[in-house]
Amino acid sequence: MKKYLKIKLLILIFLTGIQYTNAQGTAVVNGAVISDQNDPLIGVTVTETGTTNGVITDIDGKFSIKLKNATGKLTFSYVGYITQTIAVNNQSKNLKVVLTEDSKQLEEVIVVGYGVQKKANVSGSITSLGTRDLHTMATNDASQALQGKAPVYVSRKSGLPGEGSSVYMRGVGTLNNAAPLWIIDGVPGMPLDNFNEVESIQLLKDAASAAIYGIEAANGVVLVTTKKGAKGRIAVNYNGYVKINHALGLPEMLGTQGYIDMYKARWMSNNPDKGEPTTNDIKSFYFLTPNEVSQLPNTDWVDVMFGTGIEHSHSIDISGASDRSSYFLSAMYENDEGTYVNTNYEKWAIKTRFEQTPLKWLKFSQTVNFSHSKRKHNALNWQHVLRANPAMNVYDDTNPMGTGYGYFTDEFAGTIDWQGGNPLESADLKDHWEKWNVAWGNLQVIITPIKGLVWTTNLTGTLSNHATSSFLYNTFGGISTNSIDFVEGKNIQGHQLDYSHNQSTSYLLNTYVNYNKLIGKHDLGAMVGFEVRESRNDDASGYAEWGIPAQDLRSTALTDHRDGTNSWATGSSYSIFGRVTYAYDNRYLLTANFRNDATDIFAPGKRSAFFPSVSVGWNIANEKFFKVEKINDLKLRFGIGEIGNNSIDKNWWRQEYKLQTNGTWLAQKTPNKDVTWEKTRITNIGIDLGAWNNAFTATIDLYNKKTRDALIEQKMPSHIGVGSSTYKLNKGEISNKGIEVALSYRGSINHFNYLVSGNISYNKNKVLNIGNASYLSGGSFNRTLVDGPVAAFWGYVADGLYQTQAEIDALNTISMEKWGVAYDAGNIGPGDIKFKDLNGDGRINDEDMTSIGNPWPTYVYGFNVNLEYKGFEFNMNWQGVADRDIYNNTKQCLENMNADWNSTPDVWNAWTPNNTQTSQPRLGNATHNYQLPNSYMVEDGSYLRLKNIQLGYNFKKSVVSKMKLSKLKIYVGVENALTFTKFKGFDPEFIGNNNAEQGVYSLTQYPQSRSISFGLNVGF
Repeated sequence: MKKYLKIKLLILIFLTGIQYTNAQGTAVVNGAVISDQNDPLIGVTVTETGTTNGVITDIDGKFSIKLKNATGKLTFSYVGYITQTIAVNNQSKNLKVVLTEDSKQLEEVIVVGYGVQKKANVSGSITSLGTRDLHTMATNDASQALQGKAPVYVSRKSGLPGEGSSVYMRGVGTLNNAAPLWIIDGVPGMPLDNFNEVESIQLLKDAASAAIYGIEAANGVVLVTTKKGAKGRIAVNYNGYVKINHALGLPEMLGTQGYIDMYKARWMSNNPDKGEPTTNDIKSFYFLTPNEVSQLPNTDWVDVMFGTGIEHSHSIDISGASDRSSYFLSAMYENDEGTYVNTNYEKWAIKTRFEQTPLKWLKFSQTVNFSHSKRKHNALNWQHVLRANPAMNVYDDTNPMGTGYGYFTDEFAGTIDWQGGNPLESADLKDHWEKWNVAWGNLQVIITPIKGLVWTTNLTGTLSNHATSSFLYNTFGGISTNSIDFVEGKNIQGHQLDYSHNQSTSYLLNTYVNYNKLIGKHDLGAMVGFEVRESRNDDASGYAEWGIPAQDLRSTALTDHRDGTNSWATGSSYSIFGRVTYAYDNRYLLTANFRNDATDIFAPGKRSAFFPSVSVGWNIANEKFFKVEKINDLKLRFGIGEIGNNSIDKNWWRQEYKLQTNGTWLAQKTPNKDVTWEKTRITNIGIDLGAWNNAFTATIDLYNKKTRDALIEQKMPSHIGVGSSTYKLNKGEISNKGIEVALSYRGSINHFNYLVSGNISYNKNKVLNIGNASYLSGGSFNRTLVDGPVAAFWGYVADGLYQTQAEIDALNTISMEKWGVAYDAGNIGPGDIKFKDLNGDGRINDEDMTSIGNPWPTYVYGFNVNLEYKGFEFNMNWQGVADRDIYNNTKQCLENMNADWNSTPDVWNAWTPNNTQTSQPRLGNATHNYQLPNSYMVEDGSYLRLKNIQLGYNFKKSVVSKMKLSKLKIYVGVENALTFTKFKGFDPEFIGNNNAEQGVYSLTQYPQSRSISFGLNVGF
């Protein structure tokens, strides 16, 4: 921070016209001065050694000086940097000087829990990212900006407008919430609505650095520092971009003729002994001649339901400061029209931050943030799109119900075996939205009574509202019935309204004191504080419907059947925490943290927990015996500590009842009064390396992360009538072991600056204990078992396809003789998936199911390139994962034909008696094998993606000043430009519904987009 204040002060000096008077000389020397971080240095004093002849570098770090002696020397001096003197030797142009920071005058500090610490004295595992690392793509999602730039697993949940990204640090250690804790400007719960405000991000990955946050730190901590007002003239900045989005990986569907041909092929696949079908077997529509087919619609329903999405974002901030006060005001607006019909996300937010220093030892700051967002959430279900018949028009004015949507007439409907609907009608007649309103405020007081002692107090309050509404107009089509049914008065469906509302309030008070003292070579630090939180949540929901089919106002939905619920919950916690740091001669380092938390989430007697950590470091490069000239930084680190997780339902220790219609009370669950914290212990060994004045840096960390007392849900015995079949207890143990490597190299050749960085992490996830349960269920396809990963895929092992009926009959004969049942229960036939008989008992049943895949990546990696040349900037960000599986549950729809569904050209690769050299099962849904969990559906989910590529141009100062601006940058970028993967689904980058149901790619997945962005940054 001192560095930035110094630079801004020198800029002010330069702009006021204060500079040295050029001395006359016999030679002219031109050049530029940069830092060892490749940043141009403004206001560097350049003097001819031994004289008063001197100049100051300009805003680009450039200088031009006339010398009296062409073979003399130049001295370069700058506050915070080591003064350097070089011989000119008749050099007249393109002289390049690199100044190195003087650690005795200026030491880089980074944000840590409840304070800052010299980077050289940090002994925990912390990844630090600055402005140049983060602001390289058009996004308002801070999580997405981390992707590929740090050794953490970041993935978009989906392409739904307004959807965020998930961040996993060092694997998953819980079946509950695994998201890291976000701290903005030192305050938990502070909103981060405007990514353009972010100045830096620190990732606290091990217990030695994160234990100071105790109860919420088990999944890591993200510390965000935002921009503040700085001395100088009023600064006004605008940042905006427009994106053109196109959905990735959309399937190619069969046209009308292909649909007819496929339907016949499916019938023949299910009736291999009957030959070609006749009109006695299937309806007349499927026997239309090519000429008749050409007269019918040929609708591409994927093209109808997906289009170009336009996304735009704008933010503006105004800041300034004087000797005793500063301010930062910002506003943002974004609007994202989704690629899927009738989906949209809109948000606006305002923020004000004022700081006052009425006395040298007293400082106040007030921050207020308000945001409003709304998402039109037309839930994507590919079932509607895939089932739509290509022979049906999108619109039809002759529709007798007057909706205007296409359908089949009575006459035509009798010729086709089809029960689908018009997906556009289903989307247009459903109004589903979510709204959020968040008001947040913080008052901070900082007192510095004596040198080195800083007392900070924060009082924070939050009020938030979240409402969801799903209103279904009376429809005349839909997925389950067609328009003819409504004309005849059948299957009537009226208006439906499903509404819920949540209001929450929370308060936080923390106060802590930091003290630092340097005594000779001894650098001492201490911090102690406490924190109190209070919260309340009120939930209400209701459902209503009106059973008369009529297009009418929304209020009519409330006139018939009604149902509703209401609930509220309160919570409180208090914490005491502290830290001690010690460094001797910048060589030997020690940090110890402690935190004691108590919360009423858990039962009395189980509410308090203690979280300690300790780390040590050794700066070998500062030892006298270390003589490696080119290595300027070499640090060894070791840390161990324990952190907690309380992100669970607050009421698992309490019994709850619901009043039944008969007047009796029914218990809703089985309480466990021993439920307590999940605790995670992390051991970390790390090494930091810097060479060539930190032009090259490397960080390597090895860690062992073990979670004990993980909360797991187990089934109650069926004879216990308590209203719930499950309860939670602290019986889980989960291990994550791995290694993280991050490398970077920066350099400069004349005016060309470059930075190349890369990172990779390896993580092995393993479940050690799940109590008395044999497994933990995670939906239809996931199970968590001992010695396997969390949420492993569970199913049958595919062993090719059945090729002949004789093969099936032989297996059935043996099984019938031994067990009295068919070998593989179900209507199987040639071309169906064959399952392995793993236990060798001569039949296929549940005992032949096993683990068939791992949804968590073993490797996560990224590679980044940043180039600069005379105002041009080029950024490229690659990211990927490896050794990860995906359960592609869309296969049975995209390469098969279920009932009357349409499909893709992949169906022609299916098994037939004439196409037996294929791994793809036969067409049709008569068999159950395609739909049971099995390894044929598991695919390699590894991928490498060019996540972002951007080219920008910063206009020269001479041009910008004529426009009365301080800066002007334009850029163009492409997101998700290239993807290399073997996965056959729409997109390999996605996160499952929750930790227990990971990696299942389903028919509700909203695809991400390939985006072209155009951006503008302006400073006034």
